[in-house]
Amino acid sequence: MFYNQLIKICNLRNVKPSPVLKKLGLSSVNLKRWESGSNVNYDTLQKLSEYFDVPVDYFFEDDVNKQNKHTNLLNSAIFEQQGKIGEKIKKIRIKNCLTQKQLGILVGFSESNADIRIAQYESGTRVPKEELMEKIAEVLNVTIAELVVPELICQLEKLGFKLAMFDDEPIIRANSENTQLRGIMLEYMDKK
Repeated sequence: MFYNQLIKICNLRNVKPSPVLKKLGLSSVNLKRWESGSNVNYDTLQKLSEYFDVPVDYFFEDDVNKQNKHTNLLNSAIFEQQGKIGEKIKKIRIKNCLTQKQLGILVGFSESNADIRIAQYESGTRVPKEELMEKIAEVLNVTIAELVVPELICQLEKLGFKLAMFDDEPIIRANSENTQLRGIMLEYMDKK
């Protein structure tokens, strides 16, 4: 869906996608990946949004099924968390008086690349896998939830969703108090 919207706006603006990507410092190899359904990261969405002067959610519009827009906005919010997690790691690392190198060594990276790896996670260019998140949280003396959940909950609420528990498992549900989202969902259900 993202790919189709990108092609659509390029056609509307009489530009080819490859030169646009090059102008934004992105590889045109991404086009093939997006065409095959790969996800796009939030930084790229922001760059394209600014370039074309459209909101980020433009790239997730779907005339056939407006409900998909909310699902894709949720995915976009989760992608946005990549950078937020890094910011949170950096903030807590500094609060604990650790350098990037010290944190990297404590979580098991070699001395030669410990600072580079942590810098990549803090800048959002890489996202730590769950096992590494556990190690980072342990070294920083916080829970994984403290690194991830507050920003994610905020994004969910902006999109009209809320985090709830079901059978002791966290689930994401539509916030019934959000009348706008509720109206869209009821309209969608009436069409079915």
